[in-house]
Amino acid sequence: MRGTPYTLIDNNMIIYWCRDDYEGIEKFDKELFYEHSITEVNSKFLYRDSIDQIKRELCSGRGVSVDIRTNDEVLNKETWAQYFDGRTEGDPHAVCIVGWDDDYDASNFSTAPPGNGAWIVKNSYGSQTDMIPGGLVLSDGTTRDANVRDWGIVDENGLHTGYFYISYYDAGIGALESYDFDLRENHDQENALQLDYTPASTDKWIVKDEIPIWCANVFTLDKDMRIDEVATRFSMPNEVPLTGFTVTFEIYRLNDGASAPDDGELLTSCTREFRNYGYHRVAFDTPVYSRAGDRLAVVTQHRHDYEDGSKKYCASAQVSIDYESNPRFRFAPLYGTPIVNKGESFIKIEGITEKEESAMEGWLDMTAPYSIDILHYFQPGMIGNPMMAYFERTYPGRPINEIHNLDNFGIKAFGEQVTLEFAEAVEADCENAGSLAYWYDPLSGAIFEDELGMKSLTWDDVLVSPLGHDWGEPTYTWTGDNSRVTAKSICRRETDHVLEESVDTTFASDSGAGKLTWTAQFENGIFTTQTRSADAEPVCDESDEGIVNRQSTPVVRTCTVKKASAAPAAKNSDTTVIHPAPVPTGDDAGPALWYTLLAEAMACLAAVFTLHRRRRHTVGTLAERADSDCRR
Repeated sequence: MRGTPYTLIDNNMIIYWCRDDYEGIEKFDKELFYEHSITEVNSKFLYRDSIDQIKRELCSGRGVSVDIRTNDEVLNKETWAQYFDGRTEGDPHAVCIVGWDDDYDASNFSTAPPGNGAWIVKNSYGSQTDMIPGGLVLSDGTTRDANVRDWGIVDENGLHTGYFYISYYDAGIGALESYDFDLRENHDQENALQLDYTPASTDKWIVKDEIPIWCANVFTLDKDMRIDEVATRFSMPNEVPLTGFTVTFEIYRLNDGASAPDDGELLTSCTREFRNYGYHRVAFDTPVYSRAGDRLAVVTQHRHDYEDGSKKYCASAQVSIDYESNPRFRFAPLYGTPIVNKGESFIKIEGITEKEESAMEGWLDMTAPYSIDILHYFQPGMIGNPMMAYFERTYPGRPINEIHNLDNFGIKAFGEQVTLEFAEAVEADCENAGSLAYWYDPLSGAIFEDELGMKSLTWDDVLVSPLGHDWGEPTYTWTGDNSRVTAKSICRRETDHVLEESVDTTFASDSGAGKLTWTAQFENGIFTTQTRSADAEPVCDESDEGIVNRQSTPVVRTCTVKKASAAPAAKNSDTTVIHPAPVPTGDDAGPALWYTLLAEAMACLAAVFTLHRRRRHTVGTLAERADSDCRR
């Protein structure tokens, strides 16, 4: 399918008619739809399960390819309905089931089938509705309409559509397959690892047993790759429709000199379940990264699960139509000779291949010579056959592909050319995160611990959190009037990282203790609350007149204005005026002291006037309070 916009994902092979010699029929407990008896000794069975499987595929959006047998007698062209009962000769033809009608009347067929019901089928002959005007260019340069034929049910416009009906009971129905395609655009960029290139008619070489069987293909990479999908193709013909298949995939990176496909490191594995055998392609949960020159083995196991809990395993390979056995195909497109090189395809049958001298820990190379006993096992039909004696006598140990014309196993791997790139470690600082060293996929962004992509990581695994600031001891700067404080700290890791906060102070006066206090509180937790205190001046009254504070440091003087005794009805109230001033001391206390006292007296007088203005609605005239006293 390469070179087209479609990539095959699933090919489901559906059993329709079963014979009584089909394997597992004694274990199949499902509803019988119809038993078709052609002769007394030749019967086949149609189970409801087969019909339901086709309907499920159609409801999933897949058409179902089907082989039929047809002739002029079995098709009613008035109703375009066919029923082939298997009692006459019919030409093989392939069509596509696209729908169904359970109530389609049996009377619409030339020969009435045992009951109602029919598949709605699209033929490949072409029709008037599929016409391509001028689609054919003839040798003389003229054109002719293409893909047009008056075949099939007529639509409301009287045009043949190419559709017709086939009875559920048609004995010629067989080889049913559905296909599922993927239209992802990136498929044209992928690389396919495969070994089975030879044209073949079908999977004809099949080994089935109740003991586990493993198959493997080994690939040598010629480029760095990310492998994210694998595929396998296996057959279980002559089986009744059963509960389904379980397929296990494993990928190994082989050791140097490894001769067995599991002699190495298991990179990844997965198990998937399928309703039908056929070709199936699946994605790994975790992709595999490999380098050019690596040898990778894709190992598979195909297991058929029966309803009674028993299991059957199988191995199958395509059989080529070769020159010697089929000379009439010598020049046909299907002609081919398979080549299975040593070290490419392997099989392991537990309990059987371990006994062979050529086995490598239970594995057989499909080109390695091995005993006639194994040939008997692989091809039991040749037991007693004169040809087997011929091989035993003339070609002891002849490679199996020369006997059976086998191609490699249909096991494949898919991926894109990707080289993991290295990312250096990045140191974290106070404010910015860093990261550990890692490897990454430049296409998908996936990250890993190693260059082979063996251990995947998440960003949480490689990110290093910011270190945070290591702040030094704070410093605090006060304004001259103690009204504002600025705190500052410098980071020890990065000296250009500076934390600074300025706040206004709150002021408090404790007249009883004679203290004035300024307090600065900061929002940032690394800064502590700062306070400053100063002694208050004594209260100015008669008892301390003439007292001079001779401290050597600046203080804050406090003066209290008391109410006049002439207003006994008013509530006592004090008004405090804060006036910072230097206090002269020593021999300089002469004129400077008088100047200071005069200034303070004027301040007290101003306080009196202020008190007067505030209390004028309750207090008498200024003359009544003339005895108010303010000293010094």
